[in-house]
Amino acid sequence: MTQHPPLKVGVAGAGGMGRNHARVLADIRDFALTHVFDADAATAEGVAAVHGATGVSALDAFVGAARALGLFLFR
Repeated sequence: MTQHPPLKVGVAGAGGMGRNHARVLADIRDFALTHVFDADAATAEGVAAVHGATGVSALDAFVGAARALGLFLFR
């Protein structure tokens, strides 16, 4: 069986649900959580740091970084 490198993924939105999705994605070996986006830079960086990812508050940096994006926009 051919081994593939993990799919680089990012999570947009670091609220309650986004934090949960980041946690779950970071635990799945087929994914590599690389970036967490949030409009609030401190929130993005805080959630990302827990999972060894990069926090960003600029959408263009986020979109250019990951191969798959998860948008979790809950309030």
